Amino acid sequence: MNTVILEIAVVVLGILLLLADAFVDRPDKTFLANLGALGLGIILILSFFVQTIAPVVGTPVAAFVTVDPPSIFFIRFLLISTIIVILMSPSFLPVLERYVPAERVGGGIGEYYLLPIFSCAGLMWMVQAIDFIMIFVALELATITLYILVTYLRQNQASLEAGTKYLILGALSTGFLVYGITWIFGVTGTTNLELLPQVLNNNSFPSASLPPLLFGIALVLVALSFKIAAFPFQFWVPDVYQGAPTPTTAYLSVASKAAGFVVLIRLLLALEQAPLIAHRIEAVVIVLALLTLIFGNFCAIPQTNMKRLLGYSSIAHAGYLLIGAASLGSVLAIPAIGFYFAGYLAMTLLSFLVLMIVTENTGGDDISRFNGLSQRSPLLAGAMLL
Repeated sequence: MNTVILEIAVVVLGILLLLADAFVDRPDKTFLANLGALGLGIILILSFFVQTIAPVVGTPVAAFVTVDPPSIFFIRFLLISTIIVILMSPSFLPVLERYVPAERVGGGIGEYYLLPIFSCAGLMWMVQAIDFIMIFVALELATITLYILVTYLRQNQASLEAGTKYLILGALSTGFLVYGITWIFGVTGTTNLELLPQVLNNNSFPSASLPPLLFGIALVLVALSFKIAAFPFQFWVPDVYQGAPTPTTAYLSVASKAAGFVVLIRLLLALEQAPLIAHRIEAVVIVLALLTLIFGNFCAIPQTNMKRLLGYSSIAHAGYLLIGAASLGSVLAIPAIGFYFAGYLAMTLLSFLVLMIVTENTGGDDISRFNGLSQRSPLLAGAMLL
């Protein structure tokens, strides 16, 4: 059994649960979240029994995806993230019922529990993709679902604003990605990341093609910087994190960022094998890392809204992870990035879980401001600040 079966199983699970939501007349939709988490848990267990060898060269699958230790690790990472977020979602039910119009009790709630499953499938394909075409298709499957989740609170102005900004800027970054892929393909004649170093290291590669190639790579890096919230393309993060439903914000900050980093790492590994441009790309990534972590940490200092604070924290973490991406020449770089992401998963999702509990205890609709929380529960607010 190959890892492709895992993505297929995730998509089938999501479709079956959507059918159950449509035909099972139960006002309480929590059972859908429980079934979704259970199904993803079974798929997570199955991931330990899949083949860890790459698809046979020459087959259609081998041209688009690969199976290696990083892809297996991040597939499990994404499954765990999605399970936790789905289990968090029922706690957000009072806010969903207030801002999601429905003709019947429980209407429109079940879909919110299930949409992360489809996003998870797209992100799982992303972490295995070795071809720009596959990366683009998987990215669209994931981000279209995330557009819906961000703007799910249709009667909440902040959620609508966040969804609009995320949609416009996400479409802009996708445009950069497609345009960059076009330039790279026009110069090299390939969209496969594994074939790219062979083309660049070929003695017949013309030096006149270097400027347009670097331009295409720069466009792709801009698009990926949007996805991972790297400076100076992080400006969408605070507003989107603040306006989106809290479980969705947690998912954006962990799963979406992880998949974007895997694509970035695969691209940098391919370019590192081409001495002609490797040193230039490495210098750019180092500068991005330094600016991102400085900007994220300093902008977090004056924040009073908790979700905006965690948004700037996410930006700062992107900077630290970019330092690892700039050090891919070391054999310890990829394991170090995976270890960092494991700690980041626990820290971030637990932070959002605590904030949801605080919100429930203080009677707010969403994550409030520090001063508002301190008036109701000084101990809880003090713990958040620490």
